[in-house]
Amino acid sequence: MVIGIAKLEIKLVDASHHSRWLTIIRFDRVHGEKAFYRLRSMLDDPGFAYQRIGSTFGLTPQRIAMLDSDNASEPYAGSLTS
Repeated sequence: MVIGIAKLEIKLVDASHHSRWLTIIRFDRVHGEKAFYRLRSMLDDPGFAYQRIGSTFGLTPQRIAMLDSDNASEPYAGSLTS
């Protein structure tokens, strides 16, 4: 029984990781190559407000905040192979 729970937890972690990569891939497809890397760089710089970042990518500040909170746990490596 414990083994089944451990496997379920691993699948949830893998699903979360998979979802994160899908977000990156979709963002890059819509906004251009390495767009998610540029987004993360802007989010890491305290000089950029969500409003300014949103206007750069044609998104609302609320969507930028959502992307920031969704991907804050793991830094963007800049490569889909890592």
